[in-house]
Amino acid sequence: LKTQPFFLAIPLIGTCLQNTLDTENFERQLQVPAMSPFACFLAEQDNGETEVRVNTTVAGTYIVNVYWNDQHIPKSPFNFEVQQKMMAADIKAHGPGLVRGETTEKAEFTIEAAKPNLTTLGLLQVSVSGASAIYAPSTKVTDKKDGTYNVVYIPAAAENHHVSVRFDNVDIPGSPFRVPVTARPDASKCLTEGESFAGQHAAGEPLDFSVKTLDAGDGKLCVTATGPSGDVASVYYNDQESGLCRVRLETPSA
Repeated sequence: LKTQPFFLAIPLIGTCLQNTLDTENFERQLQVPAMSPFACFLAEQDNGETEVRVNTTVAGTYIVNVYWNDQHIPKSPFNFEVQQKMMAADIKAHGPGLVRGETTEKAEFTIEAAKPNLTTLGLLQVSVSGASAIYAPSTKVTDKKDGTYNVVYIPAAAENHHVSVRFDNVDIPGSPFRVPVTARPDASKCLTEGESFAGQHAAGEPLDFSVKTLDAGDGKLCVTATGPSGDVASVYYNDQESGLCRVRLETPSA
């Protein structure tokens, strides 16, 4: 039989298309436009068929035209949709939950992946852990079905946390993220101590006491005082890094 031309027309990244065509009664020759950047291969199979393989480099619609004697064979042209192969480097994460956090408060951030259902497929993995590795905060990932994912976690310990975002077991840019977590300010955790709070004191005598803020979270201590006549009394205090603040109240003389 005379070799007939087999035309593969590709008008328009990273995957391989293949189609099997019957060649039992004729031979084919593959022709690709001279400017085509695509690699095409023909492979004869033992069952009398020829496998046509196209290594694609551009995302989009691929059209394969198969002619016999200048006429389309049945079902020709064949259409193939090729999507860009996603890589971990293509995914981004951003939001306040990747910058800082407070204990018992929700920390949130967004992952931009361009495709939905990645968590269902097990391709997108998110985990959060404390620096001490004593516990792992519960983490919720919500697929927004528009290619973005909302992540919420609640840190319980005031320590650095590590947030890992991986695609197909590969870290995305910036992952793992180091997130400093501080204790949420809680005035009920402040303690006062000192003999100045007990008994009576003479006018003009300074009153000294201490305020412990170590377990009260990341906040600022403020101490004010007013006298019997409503006048503001002088208050001096020294806030220590240890979380102990020493306070002196100077009362006016009688």
